[in-house]
Amino acid sequence: MVSHESRHVPEAFPPKRLVDFIEYIFQQNAPQTTLIVCSSREAFLKDLRVSTNNPGTNTSFAQALLARAIHFLVTSRTVTVAFTPSISHLRAYLASHRRIGHPVSNVTDFQKPGSGVPLMAIFCLIELHRSTSEFSAQGFSRTLAAAVEAASAARMKLIIADDPIPSSELNDEGMDMPTDGPLEDRWNEQVPVLNGSVRVAGDNRIWAGKTVKVGRILAKWCKICKYPRLSSNDGEDASSQAEGSKIS
Repeated sequence: MVSHESRHVPEAFPPKRLVDFIEYIFQQNAPQTTLIVCSSREAFLKDLRVSTNNPGTNTSFAQALLARAIHFLVTSRTVTVAFTPSISHLRAYLASHRRIGHPVSNVTDFQKPGSGVPLMAIFCLIELHRSTSEFSAQGFSRTLAAAVEAASAARMKLIIADDPIPSSELNDEGMDMPTDGPLEDRWNEQVPVLNGSVRVAGDNRIWAGKTVKVGRILAKWCKICKYPRLSSNDGEDASSQAEGSKIS
């Protein structure tokens, strides 16, 4: 039997397409979900559009997943979507969420066998810190601590994921633009321990002082997980549910 505590261990998922993250949330059957998107609404919609434009992806499957994601976000009565385009916005939202709590987070609401637990899902938390003085272990840890505390106070399960291709690295057609390194290695990126660190060695982008991998920082706060594999049948089953859904 799964204990109440184990069902609320914070989880972090490796960089994956936005549509896959939403699909994962959809499959959790949570009685209530708070989806915190660390970008503007416009950037989120752009990422959602292009997240299925991967070479080699079955087109009908990708379109069905996209349609179901839109349908889920637009029509669900159990999902609240918040946009926090800056670190200060995110931390303020988490602080307010922590104070208010959550009306459906009663243990009796989700202890029935097979039922989900309330979720707090944060997308692109790590990427939100890039290009700021808090792109560091210290900055990440401060934000992660606030997220863990807010989820715990609201008795929700925290899940975190980042997009492997941030909207700032996409052109209008959704094609990849040059980046500093392989997108799959984003969690292997070295960041400084302290805020306000500076880069040295010019174009080599080496940090001065001690550094640590992004993945190791996340592992201190969350259980590192993998997405369950989706089959094309999942997408086919979704198409009838999401028919007619659009992004305006």
